[in-house]
Amino acid sequence: MIESLRQHKFFDIFSDSELEKLASVITDRTFGDNDLIFLENMPGEALYIVDDGSVKITKMIAEGEELQLSVLKKGDILGEMAIIEGGRRAVTARPISYCRLLVIRKRDFAGFLDREPAVGYKFQVSIMKVFIKKLRLMDDKINEMLLSQLD
Repeated sequence: MIESLRQHKFFDIFSDSELEKLASVITDRTFGDNDLIFLENMPGEALYIVDDGSVKITKMIAEGEELQLSVLKKGDILGEMAIIEGGRRAVTARPISYCRLLVIRKRDFAGFLDREPAVGYKFQVSIMKVFIKKLRLMDDKINEMLLSQLD
């Protein structure tokens, strides 16, 4: 598992011993063409890291009509809000053909924080960096939309 984690930039800040500890709460799961990773409005129970393949993120905009928001590839993270606050999923995630995801369940991570607070803190800092990156991308998209309306 550590070799797999080392392939992801997200885990660059962790030592091998810290990765061994984190590996205790990480599982991997494969998905096929017709599988569903999670559905919009489902309870958020896990964070996922794309280890292989790609994942399509969509948002329901009308009855039976979805808008594709993005395609995530190896190293991308999805469902990160579930680790922090749970709540309901804001989007739907489906594999594009085959994909393998690393999975961290909220309940497992909560126990990990109690056992390994220093490593848990570093993980949470990494999650905050993911949030910030996504917020900046959203800001850029909003600015583009606003500027296009001025033309």
